[in-house]
Amino acid sequence: MAKQYIATNENGYRIGQDHPNAKLTDIEVAALIRDRGPDDAPTMSLSQLAKRYGLSKSGVKGIIDGNRRGQAQRLVKKDTEAKRRTNEPKVSGQFRVSLRARSIINRIGGGKALERMAWAIDSKLRRAPNQEPEEVFKRVMDKIAL
Repeated sequence: MAKQYIATNENGYRIGQDHPNAKLTDIEVAALIRDRGPDDAPTMSLSQLAKRYGLSKSGVKGIIDGNRRGQAQRLVKKDTEAKRRTNEPKVSGQFRVSLRARSIINRIGGGKALERMAWAIDSKLRRAPNQEPEEVFKRVMDKIAL
């Protein structure tokens, strides 16, 4: 049976294993990240991973850092044209996080996920204006349980 859905990003472009230039499946990408190990004590070097998965060292580093294969996906029917969304006015911000944290944020939805978290915190603060913002933030994060 043929695949009925394809993975696209928020702009409607194919991503992950459904991108025409993809060399690895999503399962292989997860295995590559698992084989690398934790940031503070990696179990395999970039060279070893590159040889094992048939990529360049920079390609492996891009996957580990979340620069490659780190977009949030949505599934759309293969027959339909992916519908691209119009851009809303946005502002940019800078945050300092570890490479692993950036990769995780990208995988759970990037800026969209952060925006959802901010809206959740804001709605909780509006319902309980006398509470400390730090406490509300902690409760929201506990519910999300990343």
